[in-house]
Amino acid sequence: TYTTLDIQNLLAGGAGNPIGHLATPAASRAPGEDEILGRVTLKYEPTDRLTMTLKASYDRNSVNNSSWNYVAFRCGLGSGISQLSGYACDNDKFVTHQNNMPADIAANFPYAKKDGQLYNRYESYAINGNVNYELDNITISSVTNFNRNNNRWTCACDFQSSNNATWATENSTWRSFSQEVRALTSFDAPINLMVGALYQKTRRNFGQWVAFAGLRNSAASPENQFVATSKTSFTKGETTALFGQVTWKIVPTVELAGGVRYTHETKDSFFTQPYNNPGVTGIFRDQNDPDGLGVVNANQTFNNWSPEVTLTWKPSRELLVYGAFKTAYKSGGFSNGGINSKFSTNPLADLTFDPERARGFEAGIKSTLADNQLRLNLTAFTYKYLDLQVDFFNSPIFAFQTLTADAKTRGIEAEFEYAPRAVAGLNVHGSLNYTKATYTKFPLAPCYAGQTPAQGCAAISAIDSRQNLNGAPLSVAPRWTGNFGVAYDTDLSSTLKLGTNVDVRYSGSYLASGFNNPLSRQSKYATLDAGVRVGAWDDNWVIALIGKNLTNRLYVSGVVDGPSTGSGTGTAAGIPADQLGFANLPRTVQIQLTKRF
Repeated sequence: TYTTLDIQNLLAGGAGNPIGHLATPAASRAPGEDEILGRVTLKYEPTDRLTMTLKASYDRNSVNNSSWNYVAFRCGLGSGISQLSGYACDNDKFVTHQNNMPADIAANFPYAKKDGQLYNRYESYAINGNVNYELDNITISSVTNFNRNNNRWTCACDFQSSNNATWATENSTWRSFSQEVRALTSFDAPINLMVGALYQKTRRNFGQWVAFAGLRNSAASPENQFVATSKTSFTKGETTALFGQVTWKIVPTVELAGGVRYTHETKDSFFTQPYNNPGVTGIFRDQNDPDGLGVVNANQTFNNWSPEVTLTWKPSRELLVYGAFKTAYKSGGFSNGGINSKFSTNPLADLTFDPERARGFEAGIKSTLADNQLRLNLTAFTYKYLDLQVDFFNSPIFAFQTLTADAKTRGIEAEFEYAPRAVAGLNVHGSLNYTKATYTKFPLAPCYAGQTPAQGCAAISAIDSRQNLNGAPLSVAPRWTGNFGVAYDTDLSSTLKLGTNVDVRYSGSYLASGFNNPLSRQSKYATLDAGVRVGAWDDNWVIALIGKNLTNRLYVSGVVDGPSTGSGTGTAAGIPADQLGFANLPRTVQIQLTKRF
């Protein structure tokens, strides 16, 4: 298992021309978000049958650290002290430990800020055109869309300050064009139809550059002197889909709807590591590697049929009962940000992954009671996932991989909303959900870092160990969740109105790791949001004070093993890795002013 420290040890003797650097602390106020967005809509109705709408939108968002929410959630040693840098692992504190890229590295480093400050900048724009033409009993619709986005960042990619620091930059651009056409009938007859087709063309261009502290090649070009390894990749995609639905009103109160979607996809991808410091070519396979595996090309084709059927019974205006069989499909693809590892004999398999499919049943009741004052809904469901996509860093061969497993989720959800006429403006709402989500087939799941044979980790080769996760819970899958809230709106005068709200959200405990790591356990928690707003009676202007997570409760929505922590996986001497968690936002209070023109 190679770590950043191991890579640097391989450079001993000056093979990589090591040099010292000074790294300054990353911004303490994070994420420091700035965002500007805008949208323009044009609508043209030359006749009462034809409507044309054109929308254009732009968004630019930036934060001062792409990994600002990585917190030291749990220490692997159980001592409360990190294995890497000696700081405390606080599972209830909004604290990060990261450094900027040293300025001497950043000066000519691709897509780094010259002063080495960490950042993440996302920019996108989209143009969408809709055309609706209504005949006597048929509506024909066309949707045309063009979208482009660019994401670039600098991160402290060991996510914590250390002498063995790793930094990286990335620049990724995605663009797509799509055209959808559909026709919907509205005959005064028991049977009506919807048919449609979609064509989409996409391309993603990807580049990434990685630096290790103490590593330099003075003979390289200025932009590559401090680059340890770089990646260049792209994926071109083309999708064609045909879909249709038949609705049959069997009797006035019973309706049967059935449909199917056929999807055909092709993806052509390319990946190489064009520059590697001479000291790391034994780890990162160079594009000119003599073994001929330095350039990876993938040509993937996926086909899928996704049917669904729903039976609805509406005995009255206040009650609807339904049952449904549904399927879903998530495309396979290519990992543009993966690694072509010199330790892997099959980089094509490391970088490609299969589609994910789901199928199952749900049934429910939707009701409006108490003379339209109470809305009450109840849903039960069960779904099976085939080839569930699970991301994994295979440390023995130093490669990112997307594995597949089978899983099952089942549960019940209840929600209500009560707006009594006796108290005008009052709204009480809430929900309660029970879900059980487990792997049903994952016999060769990866072991978590430091897992021992006594904890279920078995060696399957000299360099690889696996565990059986059949029946184990999925990540971030609490059994119980719920929310409860109260909102109240009232008139202050003939021109002003006041609104208030209080909302509580609850989650039961869950494992944040996808590999059943007990150190990733997030305990149960509740968060509190509240707000007050004053505005014009017609909402022409509104000023609001909004508070979120007012109890300042930290929870994580996922974890990764701390780089260069943990060891001995699959042996009795295993030491668990530190757990770095993706934390939520702490307490936030904001003032929001809205003006409509």
